[in-house]
Amino acid sequence: MARNINPENPMERGQGPGERKGLGRADFGTDNTNYNKKYRPRLQVPYTANHIFLEVLSFATLAVLIGVFIFVMVKAPDLVPVHYGADGEVDLWGPKSNLWGPFIVGFVIYAALFVVSRFPHALNYFVGITRENALKQYTLMRTFLTIIRGIAALLFAYILYSAYLLSINQTPAREVNIMSLIGVMVVTIFTYLLIAARNR
Repeated sequence: MARNINPENPMERGQGPGERKGLGRADFGTDNTNYNKKYRPRLQVPYTANHIFLEVLSFATLAVLIGVFIFVMVKAPDLVPVHYGADGEVDLWGPKSNLWGPFIVGFVIYAALFVVSRFPHALNYFVGITRENALKQYTLMRTFLTIIRGIAALLFAYILYSAYLLSINQTPAREVNIMSLIGVMVVTIFTYLLIAARNR
């Protein structure tokens, strides 16, 4: 049976931009690049051994976040730091129920990135999506989001554990801090943008 072709989509008809009246530059670029999410190809992005490995690591970071939260809620005293001044010193203490906040935020960010990574055709890209580069760009985006959500989970786990250490009058390790985790996230973002640009 012949596949139904959407006559409104030049990419399906095999036409380039400008071969059909009514399509402007906002829909297709001069190199048949699809800037309109409505017409992007919806591909099944395969999982390789590397992708599976990254997914396992990412779920491990989620387990770390949940485990740290449970540990802190059980072991922390009633009062924990809930706000820090510009100098990094604690300037407000409160009940440990406040620690639900960073846990929920971290969990929601992780879950949101997990869900959107399953719909790569609907996301925004640094480069235009074409028939030729769609699979590669979708794969890069899914890999990027997998790494970012893992870093985000570790970031919020560190926030929770730091609050616990401060609540028992211990100082968090200087070797690992929030800025170093944010730095890893920034490097990951720029690395993704560079690789995406090279595979346009």
